[in-house]
Amino acid sequence: MWWLLLVPYLLAGVVVVYSYIQWTRRKMYSMLATMSGPKTLPVIGHAHEFYNVTPEGLADTLRYFGSFPSPVCIHMGPLPHVGVFDPESVQAVLNSQHCLQKSHQYSFLWIPHTIIASPVHMWKSQRKALNPSFGPSILGSFVPIFNNKCIVLMNILQQHVGKPERDFTRDIMKCTLDQIYETAFECEFNMQQSPDGDKSMDLFESFMALLAERLFTIWMYPDFIYRWTKTYRDQKKCLSAYYNTVVAKIERHVDMDKRINATSNASNSDKPPNYIDCLSKYLRSQGPTPREDILAHLCLMVFAGNETTAKTVNAALLLLAMHPEIQERCYKEIVSVCPGENEYISAEDAAKLTYLEMVIKESMRLFPVAAIMARVTSSDVKINDHQTIPKDTRIIIGTFQIHRDPKIWGPNAEQFDPDHFLPENVAGRHPYSFIPFSGGPRNCMGIRYAWLSMKIMLAFVLRQYRLSTSVKYDELRVAYGVLLSISNGCPLTIEKRADISSRMLVSLLTLFVCLLILALVIVNFLNTLHTKYAFAKNLPSVTRTDESVLKLLWRLVCTSDVGKFNRVVEAFSLPYRLWKVWLGPVVCLGVCHPDLVQIVLTHPDCLEKPFFYRFIRINRGLLVAEADLWKRLRKTLNSAFNLRILHGFIPIFETCCQRMIDDLQRIPEGETFDVMPYTARCTLEMVFETSLGTGCLPPTESDCLIRHIKRFFNIASNRFLNVHLHYESVFKLTQRSKKEAESLEYCNTVASQLLAEKRLKMSQSKTTDDEYEKPRIFVDQLLRLGNSFSETDIIHNIFTMIIAGNDTSGQLMAYACLFLGMYPDHQQKVYTEINDLIPRHHSEPISPDKLKCLTYTDMFLNECLRLCPTAPNILRQNMAPIVLDQTNIPAGNILAISIFAYHRRKDIWGPDADQFDPNRFSAERSVGRHPYAFLPFSGGSRNCIGWRYAMISMKLMLVYLLREFEVKTDIRYEDMTFRFNAALVLAGKHLVRLERRM
Repeated sequence: MWWLLLVPYLLAGVVVVYSYIQWTRRKMYSMLATMSGPKTLPVIGHAHEFYNVTPEGLADTLRYFGSFPSPVCIHMGPLPHVGVFDPESVQAVLNSQHCLQKSHQYSFLWIPHTIIASPVHMWKSQRKALNPSFGPSILGSFVPIFNNKCIVLMNILQQHVGKPERDFTRDIMKCTLDQIYETAFECEFNMQQSPDGDKSMDLFESFMALLAERLFTIWMYPDFIYRWTKTYRDQKKCLSAYYNTVVAKIERHVDMDKRINATSNASNSDKPPNYIDCLSKYLRSQGPTPREDILAHLCLMVFAGNETTAKTVNAALLLLAMHPEIQERCYKEIVSVCPGENEYISAEDAAKLTYLEMVIKESMRLFPVAAIMARVTSSDVKINDHQTIPKDTRIIIGTFQIHRDPKIWGPNAEQFDPDHFLPENVAGRHPYSFIPFSGGPRNCMGIRYAWLSMKIMLAFVLRQYRLSTSVKYDELRVAYGVLLSISNGCPLTIEKRADISSRMLVSLLTLFVCLLILALVIVNFLNTLHTKYAFAKNLPSVTRTDESVLKLLWRLVCTSDVGKFNRVVEAFSLPYRLWKVWLGPVVCLGVCHPDLVQIVLTHPDCLEKPFFYRFIRINRGLLVAEADLWKRLRKTLNSAFNLRILHGFIPIFETCCQRMIDDLQRIPEGETFDVMPYTARCTLEMVFETSLGTGCLPPTESDCLIRHIKRFFNIASNRFLNVHLHYESVFKLTQRSKKEAESLEYCNTVASQLLAEKRLKMSQSKTTDDEYEKPRIFVDQLLRLGNSFSETDIIHNIFTMIIAGNDTSGQLMAYACLFLGMYPDHQQKVYTEINDLIPRHHSEPISPDKLKCLTYTDMFLNECLRLCPTAPNILRQNMAPIVLDQTNIPAGNILAISIFAYHRRKDIWGPDADQFDPNRFSAERSVGRHPYAFLPFSGGSRNCIGWRYAMISMKLMLVYLLREFEVKTDIRYEDMTFRFNAALVLAGKHLVRLERRM
């Protein structure tokens, strides 16, 4: 028992060593003391918590430490560790330049000088050299390889359809292995169908099992002890066999010696460099390299790319098998992008599989292959305002615990729910709450490679097979090792989707018959169209020779409103007198020459408006009514717009103009604002008080009415070029239909209230015989002949007057304000003329004669109307055959005139047709101009009934505006763009500034 005498000395030695460590590390321990954690035992610290822990039990141990506030101090004997379990601390650690060193355990992989485990100084040069092998330029070239290997996997899975449940882990791993061999090394070994595949897997699994044994046996950590163990000898033997078979085979195939000793740095200038190209270049730059290191670099790619990707795919498949509703949603997304059974999935297709990507992310959240990451600090690292991790401390990053933290992921953090990765959910989370590929500068180099390969493989499997499993989600267990794995494996039962239902054949036959019938209908329809439109065969087309009709229609439908407007103007600017364009199944004839325009607008058989106007929903109103009804209405209402009545409106116009000026006075001088709401409100008040004979609406109701009018005008305009919306049955299914109904209901309510108010006034007033002979205003004329017109006729015409009177005058006045601001010289001329005839303090009512004397003001307004006609397009339909340019046009065709383009034709208005110049309307310059060259209010018998009303009201608005203000704007004429609409609508706002005149 002599050795008992040594015990006191041994104990004394332990105390001395322990005291020495405590003393020399007192600064470190003082920093660590600020961190949380369970109580420690003398000497061993927390080592007892890890004693005899199993790969399956390590999760519970780490969860215990993760229950303390992060960071957590963990003492493993004399070696202090810091456990980090919160995103903020993880971000600080992974982004620190002093936390780039990997811990000692990474050397257990036997690849110490590779990028995964190398010291920081080596890692930096390796990362720089190998980065191009995973760049976007080369990933695209890998896609065919991923697809081909997945097709082989599908054939293997086919052999197990309908058979008992089976673990497919190894099949998935061999597929990823094949992908890596060909993408990284250009080796086509076909491991999925070769016996070498299983041998390779056996060696790899044996090596990983021995490695896990060392990881969970702490006394094996020191190399000088480990080298004496049987585990070391078995692992070395296993690794040697792996090197001499699989890795050596790669080495021979790529001819590493030749690559490394090559004098040129470029292996192939025609393609981006892959992994073996970049590795060869790196090793060449390092000088002579031991063969063991070369083999280690080759082995690294196999380990890093194969094991990680395969485990994630296995986890995703197993989870989808447990959640059939999520599996079906993935399937529907996949077949919507690439429905063919073995159809290649491109990188662009993979990018569209957004829900599948959410599933993969959720799988990696619950089962991250790198469940623990370990770093060593090279200097003190401050992770927050109160805590610093000292130098030479080992840091444990608990990815598994962070990914399942209820404080981050909510109460169902332990459940499989891809909606965790909806954009709105991701936006509210810390970026380092999800780190499956690590983070910071030393993150995984092959992130994009992994995403692309996993998405393509999962898409192939789910597109062809339906998965199920007997394993329940609550039964899943994880095992820690070098990588996290699911202890249950990947047991699946697979069912071929094509065999799910025999009714698919019946469905296909039914579809075929339906398509055949549809084809016959289309052929008959096209034959009818060909016969109907044979007359237009020789007319020029505005469709480019290289552009199909469908492509033109697609451009009109899918471009912006500004693009649509420009497209129409472009067509009407071509040097043709008469041309054609197809709008779906309808031919539209463009009329561009004044002679032809005059024929169309004055022809008694061209009074009909085409069906497009029905979209405005006031079919019984003067603007849209069919020809027979229009004739009755026009005859009845003409007298309501004679000069005698219009001159009587001038005092009302002046009152409305003064209210507009009062509103403008409230705007701070020099402030930029949109003038359109003010001009629109003013013209709306004029319409109410004159043509409708009622009081004006309150400002809020007036603005609301204007918004609803604009809304349904926009909807009607949108339907014009969207051929599918021409059909009411289709249009009623859209959201626009609901909005249109809301606006129409509001406007009809206003019109009905006005009508009721007017009828009440008429019933209360006595009418003499003499008054029947007097001319009446618009609404009085309709009501006097109430027996001739229905209630709908009257409401539609009230509505028409509100729209036409407000939209034309209000829009034009807003454009006039812009032109005043753009051209101060012309503004000064208009102001001088107004001030000379009707000075600012002129107390008498403005007489019609004085308005008539405002000749330059007339010219200015005409130029505004020329460049900005409020109705930019006119459409007519011939009710009987007519002849234009010796072309016999059958009845029922649509004739289009673009007033906007027509007013800018250089052959009519001269080389400066695009410029603003009121003098072009002077008497001398107007001589010789075609009478139908200027059509701001249309022309012929169906022209605008209220054009004189509009001109008088706009003149008065200009008088009142310019007597009080000088108008300025920052908008330039050349910057004005317009949106396609029934009226001419500026793409932006009518922004002006007002300066008060002295």
